[in-house]
Amino acid sequence: MTTNEHHIPSSHDSLAAATAVCKVLGLYPGAVSPFGIINDTESRVELLIDPCLVGQRLLFHPNTSTRTVGIAYDDLIKFIESRKHSYTLLN
Repeated sequence: MTTNEHHIPSSHDSLAAATAVCKVLGLYPGAVSPFGIINDTESRVELLIDPCLVGQRLLFHPNTSTRTVGIAYDDLIKFIESRKHSYTLLN
């Protein structure tokens, strides 16, 4: 697992296709959150994190769009690392 701080040079950013999201994370658009990596057993997904989230209490869907849960930023990082995923803190 790696943690990087950098800007991703890209003139075109896009979201993953619904079929790819479903295949890798087992989720449908509207229910995707960082918690979806629990279904990514091959650690193919790298999370990109906005630095304004550091130190904040975060609210996410728990892999369903019918509920919302809160988690501290540091606990989210612990979760990501426990799942052996990498993340990038953008700047």
